[in-house]
Amino acid sequence: MMGLVMAGGRGSRMAMGTEKLLLRYYKPVIVRVLDSLYDSGCVEDVLAVTSPNAPRTADLLSRMGVHTVHSRGEGYSQDLGLALHDLSGMVLVVPGDLPLLDGKMVRILFSGYDPSYDWTTFLVEKHFSDSLGVSAGPSVIHDGRTCLYTGVSIVNATGIRDLVMVREHCEIINDRRIAFNLNTRREYDLLRAAYDPSI
Repeated sequence: MMGLVMAGGRGSRMAMGTEKLLLRYYKPVIVRVLDSLYDSGCVEDVLAVTSPNAPRTADLLSRMGVHTVHSRGEGYSQDLGLALHDLSGMVLVVPGDLPLLDGKMVRILFSGYDPSYDWTTFLVEKHFSDSLGVSAGPSVIHDGRTCLYTGVSIVNATGIRDLVMVREHCEIINDRRIAFNLNTRREYDLLRAAYDPSI
């Protein structure tokens, strides 16, 4: 399985004076995400999507020897579509701003994958996200529950290329390792104050 890390976001809500994925949580957040993929034993190779929005992040990834796809940085969906266009097989898509992600969580995600679908989207319930103190994005109703997108998904990149209608499956996993992403300075402060990295 290929790991695809979305690392081209602007991070404009952080107001930290540095690129969001380079913020340190014992090491740069983007490095923690990469380590989780490598440590999982599920991911054979990693590709990162970079953009002009985050040149220092792109430079770090290059120095680490991570293969990259350069996007225009026009948005998560556009960048993801660009990256998936030239891939095949199973692809685990993860945002680069999940500081609590670890290899065990990646294995859990892999176990929740149903190969009869082209796209498996992982959600968390809004009340769970709220309990963590993280900011909420657009919500969706799934199985009668109000949920939020995590940005994490498993995609059959080969299957979606030739289909007009993509067969999507949603899986709810209320776990802080995919629910806690960094969008604001307050979340970064909460991360450092509340969570030990040895989860």
